[in-house]
Amino acid sequence: SLIPSVVASVGIPPQREGWKSFRFNIHNFVGMNGQKGDFCLSPHFSCNGRRWVLIISPRGHNQARDGWMSIFLTAISGGGISATFEMKMLNK
Repeated sequence: SLIPSVVASVGIPPQREGWKSFRFNIHNFVGMNGQKGDFCLSPHFSCNGRRWVLIISPRGHNQARDGWMSIFLTAISGGGISATFEMKMLNK
């Protein structure tokens, strides 16, 4: 189920040549309550003519191992697409 009251923001950091970059900030990530399979959503963003969203399960998707987190990059606009992407996590 959707984790209520999660504040997420999206920004655009300096770009690397040949890449489009986005930065997502999940505020109070440590304080999130929930069970395995619960999730929060990033704000929608656009890239290469498509709309996207990140689905973040802090305690993992239902099929994840215990102690793992799951992140899904999901195209929410119609039609099939193939994407190459890279994710990095920063803990401040």
